Formats: sequence, C-alpha cells, structure tokens
Amino acid sequence: MAKNYDSEISILSGDVKFEGKLSSNGNMRIDGEIDGELTIDGNLTLGENSKSKGIIRATNVTCGGICENTAIICDK
Repeated sequence: MAKNYDSEISILSGDVKFEGKLSSNGNMRIDGEIDGELTIDGNLTLGENSKSKGIIRATNVTCGGICENTAIICDK
C-alpha cells in the first residue's frame, strides 16, 4: 500500500533552534534553524525564514530559506 503524504504536518516554528538528529514518520515543516541530520519519511518544507545545515533524507524537499545541506531525495 502506498504511503499517503497528504497527512498531518509536524512543525518546528520560527523561534526554534535545533541541533542534532531528527526523524519523522510523516510530513514536516521547518521555519526555524536546524543544524544536523534530518530523516523524514514524507515531505519536508523548509520555510522562507528557515536556516538549515547538515544532511537531509526525505521523500520530497521544498526549500524556501537558506539551505546549506547535502540532500538525499528519495521519491518512492
């Protein structure tokens, strides 16, 4: 059965700064700052005011902010 990527979205708001490893079994939106490794089994949206560094593994990525990443996009 195919995964539904139109489900709920987890959000890291604009006032959040995160460093380390973060994973999600669903869609995620980041409007804050993240430095580390993201593994998202779903769609990842980096908002227009976001800042990200590190490694991204996700099904799909939309980047509207500052992205200094190595991205591995796996659309299954």
